[in-house]
Amino acid sequence: MTGQGSPAANTALLEAIVESAPDGILVVDSDARIHLANRQAETLFQYPRDQLIGEPLHRLLPARYHASHLRAVDAFGRQPTMRPMGSGLHIVAQRRDGTEFAADIALSPVTTPTGSFVIASVRDVSSHQLLQQEHQQLSDRVRVHSERERAALGLQDSLIQVSYGVGLNLMKAKELVGGSSSDAGQVLDEAIEELNNLILRVRRLILDISGAVE
Repeated sequence: MTGQGSPAANTALLEAIVESAPDGILVVDSDARIHLANRQAETLFQYPRDQLIGEPLHRLLPARYHASHLRAVDAFGRQPTMRPMGSGLHIVAQRRDGTEFAADIALSPVTTPTGSFVIASVRDVSSHQLLQQEHQQLSDRVRVHSERERAALGLQDSLIQVSYGVGLNLMKAKELVGGSSSDAGQVLDEAIEELNNLILRVRRLILDISGAVE
């Protein structure tokens, strides 16, 4: 991109664009030290600019990631390529007070007369990741509920079919022993009543199993 104004005006415009960017911008030199930082980078990492300039980039990462970061920097230096935001380059960054946050990073290598640099755009995606986790948890609960409901309905159908079959056999047996007037008939009446109560209890239990998503 070339401007139509004077070099000084173009430089001022570029500086204004960088300063007003919604993402934190860090310009890193070939030694992985911070050469430039914008206002949003100060806000994001809670460091004043003069405490960022000249510092190694891994200062903005938790100590447990320093070794892997140095390896990644070395690999990127051998084959620098543009990596847009959302390309899956996620890191855990660290603020001045030690708190950590999930960050999405875009990298743009540039070569200037004064050397090679990488422009890193940093975006806090903690809230986005939290929403994704909540959505996944809700999806998991809905899936588990649906599976439980299908299993419960299948169990209900099977148990009720078997219970009705047993009940019909008991009623036929009652007829064969002379109906309810006989002692055996009375016992069968009690068995049929208990079976009906069992069917009701099973239905209530099935409804509990396949109840609302917790």
